[in-house]
Amino acid sequence: MPTRTWPDGSTFQACAQNPSVHFLDPELAAATFESDRKHGGAQAWSGGRATVIRANRPTGGSVAVRFSKQEDQEASVRYHELSRHLSSNPVSTMVSTSWTNNGLRISGEHYPLLKMDWVSGKSLDNYVSKRIGAPGATGDFVALAQAWRESCLSLTAARISHGDIHAGNTLVCENGGRPVELRLVDYDNVWLPGLHTPLKESGHPAFQHPRRSELPAGPDLDALPNTLTYLSLTALAADPALWQFHNSDDRLLFEKSDLSDPSKDVWTALLQSPDAAVASLARVTVAWLRGSPGRFESLEQALTAAGQHPAPQPHGRVNVWHPQPPAGSGTVPANRAWPPGPTGTTVPPPQQPAGWPPRSAGATAAGPVQGRQTWPGLAQPPTPMPGRHPAPSSLSPPVPPSQQVPEKNNRAALVFTVVILAVIVAVMILSGIAQA
Repeated sequence: MPTRTWPDGSTFQACAQNPSVHFLDPELAAATFESDRKHGGAQAWSGGRATVIRANRPTGGSVAVRFSKQEDQEASVRYHELSRHLSSNPVSTMVSTSWTNNGLRISGEHYPLLKMDWVSGKSLDNYVSKRIGAPGATGDFVALAQAWRESCLSLTAARISHGDIHAGNTLVCENGGRPVELRLVDYDNVWLPGLHTPLKESGHPAFQHPRRSELPAGPDLDALPNTLTYLSLTALAADPALWQFHNSDDRLLFEKSDLSDPSKDVWTALLQSPDAAVASLARVTVAWLRGSPGRFESLEQALTAAGQHPAPQPHGRVNVWHPQPPAGSGTVPANRAWPPGPTGTTVPPPQQPAGWPPRSAGATAAGPVQGRQTWPGLAQPPTPMPGRHPAPSSLSPPVPPSQQVPEKNNRAALVFTVVILAVIVAVMILSGIAQA
């Protein structure tokens, strides 16, 4: 069967001129699109892997409509699994997504589309560039660093790795005098528990360890890029002159050569920062870059090694990932969504019994990974928390009927013996009284 020709970005843009014909999603079919006066079609933003246009809903509000530049057979599984996982493990810095396999129609052929919440904001590097030297910039960067740290904690709790952290994939949303908010975009390289699709790339080189290829996919893929981002923001709050090391889009203070050679000028400046916490984290990061990429599994671990106080845990419940049921036939992927229940609702994963401790990392169905944590899976049933008394049925197996019957017979024999002895003693006592 011949391979079909994949539409380019300009063809996708042109479809927005007649949305009722080309978009099968009712919301998009009735949407309006801002025109690109210079090139024609809808105004679009193009990245390395996709073209994005903004659709204005007839009921108000906007969505981002994303069309891949080439066919991606695994995208459907990736985005369906991500939506399912976020529904029970919400992360405030990630936006909701909706994948449609046949969302776009061109010349009788159907193509997939991804809808995402529209985010109005500036890329992190663009925002910093605009604020450098402005009144109040130091406080802004301190607030940004704190917001970044909270986002990292939230992603760690949800067991999600973005997979391609860089300044261009981080949007800063200003709220008219209120604290800024952060949003992460571009989830083509995301990792989450139960997702078995391979990663698309190794991430932006200005944020990755020189030996990044040695690091297997897992929940700690973002540990170094998260640390580099946090280090950059706190360092700029202490010394805005460090922005001189920023040299291109999507970067902050570092480029690839700075990570492969952590003796460059930017590191000298960081080690001499007027903020002792920045200098300490810089020393830890330099040692990390010169050693194993898996030295730390999160920003928090790096901060602890640098002697900084632990951050408070994110508000709300702690999310626990529950393993998926075994795969059915060979045509059903092992990481499929939970089947619909009798009323059309989604059947939730089974809950842990009350009083049990959080699940620890252990072996998966394929076995544990040497020297690293894996998720989900339990090597053995968890132990009850001290002082807790779960119902016996939740911890102990039921006694088989073959063992229950002898126990009943033994109890009956014991009662019968006690009664006989009591009667004999009573008779003896009465006989003694009569003789007296």
